[in-house]
Amino acid sequence: MILSMRLLWVLALVACPLATVAGIQAEVPGTAVQPVNSPAAQMPHPKRVGGAVIAPVLIHVVSMPGLAHMDSGLILKLWVETDGIPSHIRVLQGGDPAQNDKIIAAVSQYRFAPATENGKPVLVEMNLELSVD
Repeated sequence: MILSMRLLWVLALVACPLATVAGIQAEVPGTAVQPVNSPAAQMPHPKRVGGAVIAPVLIHVVSMPGLAHMDSGLILKLWVETDGIPSHIRVLQGGDPAQNDKIIAAVSQYRFAPATENGKPVLVEMNLELSVD
């Protein structure tokens, strides 16, 4: 009888942490499970232009001196924040890998009238096509 009681006690100690890891929450009197506040849960999710989401408008462009002429268009993917500042800029297509950092630095200085949804500024993800002449 004592052996079986000890075995049950050991199983209870092992099962509770394993159940928590597996996502099973057992209610234990006097304890409360707090929700996890992870950075991924707080990460903003940009909207796509279309429907009620009106595209941002480019209002300020900076020159890109020192960049060689490109015959083909360069396509960038970027986010336009609610204050009109571009972020998360990356090259999707075209461009010279040796010049991409300069282009991204220049585009990060662009300014937009932000995208809107129902009259309120919203974060959007969009593609931007550039040609450097």
